Amino acid sequence: MSAQIFHANTKILRIKAKLTQKQFSEKIGVEIKRYAKWEEGRSQPDIDNIEAIAFAHQISIDELLNGILQS
Repeated sequence: MSAQIFHANTKILRIKAKLTQKQFSEKIGVEIKRYAKWEEGRSQPDIDNIEAIAFAHQISIDELLNGILQS
């Protein structure tokens, strides 16, 4: 997994969905502080949370981790 791509995609997708970090973290069932760290690149989610993020955005895990999304 390219961490930089993951972090960028996570933020791009959240913004496209017009959600705040708080709103999206609640949607996937994690604390805002934890989600913010993932988006900012200060930590990595486990596979269950990666799956939850992909599912919430209706994309594959591969697209989330490796795809280049346009902002």
